[in-house]
Amino acid sequence: CKEKNNEHTRTLIKSFQTIITQRKTKTLDKPITLQIKQFKQNLIRLINESGIPVFLLDYILKDLSNEIHMLSKDQ
Repeated sequence: CKEKNNEHTRTLIKSFQTIITQRKTKTLDKPITLQIKQFKQNLIRLINESGIPVFLLDYILKDLSNEIHMLSKDQ
């Protein structure tokens, strides 16, 4: 069960990375407020389609938030 959860986590993170990479070049001309709104909508859609239980989403999103925080320190 834990391996399956880790697989879901990796899949979700890979999907986030794909969305970010695809959108990076498309968003340069959009206002930041629109970029944020669209990112949130995409994130919600991805979460809903993932089928991952809520208790795992909490774990995954905290882990992802920590990774983002570490990346932001490096920039």
